[in-house]
Amino acid sequence: MRKTIALLAGVLAASLGLAQEPSWPEVVKRKDLWPAQCTLKKSLQFQSGKGVRAGQKVDVLDIQAAQVDLGAAGMSFSVSPEDTDCLAVARAQWSALTPAQRELTYTSILTRKDLWPYKVALTEPIELGRPDGVLQPGTQVVLFDLDKSGKLSLITERTRTGFELEADATDLLAQVRKADFALLDQELEVGLRSIAVPVRDARGNVVAAINVGTHASRFSLAELESRCLPPLRHCAAELARMLLG
Repeated sequence: MRKTIALLAGVLAASLGLAQEPSWPEVVKRKDLWPAQCTLKKSLQFQSGKGVRAGQKVDVLDIQAAQVDLGAAGMSFSVSPEDTDCLAVARAQWSALTPAQRELTYTSILTRKDLWPYKVALTEPIELGRPDGVLQPGTQVVLFDLDKSGKLSLITERTRTGFELEADATDLLAQVRKADFALLDQELEVGLRSIAVPVRDARGNVVAAINVGTHASRFSLAELESRCLPPLRHCAAELARMLLG
């Protein structure tokens, strides 16, 4: 009887688009689930005399199957995954996503330029050489293209330098999942700016998108977002309610 109930529960969860929490091997492969910081579970003392204490927040630099590379106060060090709360934080981030957000991957948004943000932020330092030097985490760069291999074509704002970067070295996916709208600034056609929002069904899945386009001389990006986004979202909500009908 218990096995039958468990099986039915699994079938029901699958039918509702629910998913089990990710395991550690899955988190290792899913860089979009890596936390920016984690908490140490035990204190560490180094030969230099410096140390970190249990309960301290530290930066997550890299995650591997048997270790987590961390940084704090100018130091970098590695610990076992069990000595951090990385898995718990990753699972919390996963649980906070809707089924539709979980389905958004670099592959699924490859052809959905209406979901791409105008800019992305770097999540790790990038060395470009002169005149840009090292771009620090948090630096905003213009998103130009995304290819099938998961690489982004990006442009710096100050010097207009073009370069390629792995998508998971930016906050692209986090923005797409969070924002629920996208801006295009003349990437498709010179002079054309547009803003789009998704229309979702009862389960949160994207079934359509609506957008407004205008000439770049009439609206700045900020004006396009402030003036057009609210009515677009209202319209998308009305359409979603009609789908429930």
